[in-house]
Amino acid sequence: MNVTLITGDIVFAMVAENGTVLSVSIHPADPTKLGQNFLVLKMRNFTYVIPSSVNLSKFDLELFNIDLLIKEGYSELPYIPVIINSSGDVGVLIERFQSSEGKVTHVYSIIPAFAIKIPTGKAKEISRLLTSSQDVRKVWLDKKVYAMLNKSASLIGAPDAWAIGLNGTGVRIAILDTGIDSRHEDFFFPNGSSKVEKEVSFVPDEPPYDYHGHGTHEYYMIMHQYLYTPQKLARMYGESWYSAIAT
Repeated sequence: MNVTLITGDIVFAMVAENGTVLSVSIHPADPTKLGQNFLVLKMRNFTYVIPSSVNLSKFDLELFNIDLLIKEGYSELPYIPVIINSSGDVGVLIERFQSSEGKVTHVYSIIPAFAIKIPTGKAKEISRLLTSSQDVRKVWLDKKVYAMLNKSASLIGAPDAWAIGLNGTGVRIAILDTGIDSRHEDFFFPNGSSKVEKEVSFVPDEPPYDYHGHGTHEYYMIMHQYLYTPQKLARMYGESWYSAIAT
C-alpha cells in the first residue's frame, strides 16, 4: 500500500489482513537531498512516519498517521484534503495555493481558514509553500467524520410507541438542525408531492440544504419512515469531511 505524505514523500506500507501496518519503507520526495531522516513512531496503535524537516507546530500530526490514512481511504485519493489556518490575509493565501493547482473546497466565515485539496503530484511543491509562508499558522488534515445515530430510536423508546400505533399522523413538526435533504426519494408522497412544507436557513449566506446528514437522519426518525440498517445508514450520508460541517 502506497501513501503519499503532504511533503511528497511516499511511504510503502505492508498491511496485515486486519488492517494493521506491519512495516514501512520510504521513498523520499527528493532522493538527492542529503541529511534527511524520517522518524517512524508507534503510538496508540498507530504508525507515524514523520520527515525530519517537518515542523509539527505547523503541521497536524495526523497528516503522518499511516494507519489512519490507509484505513480512511486517503491513500487512494489523488489529492490530500487539508484545512489551512491563516495568520494573514486568507484571500491572498488562497490565490497563492490555487496558482499551484490546489483546489479550494471551503472558505470559513468565522475563522481565518479554508479547506483545500492538494494534488498528490504537487504535494512536494505546495508543502514547501506551506512551510515557508509566515501567513500559514496551522495545516490540519481534513478528517472524515461520521453520523453515529443508528441506535437513537431504540434508546428513546420509539419502537414501543410505534408498536401501539403511534406514528405521528396529522402532526406538523419543525426540525432545527443541519438542514434537510428535501430531494431525497423518501421525502415524497406516492403522488409525488413533497412532505417538506418549508425550509429556512438561519446561517447567513448558506442555503438550508443538509451538507452533513444529521438533520436528514433526525427527520427520518420522526417520520417513522426508516428501517435502521447499516446499509441504509451508509446511503444517508454516513460520512462527511470535517470541512463540510463547520463554518
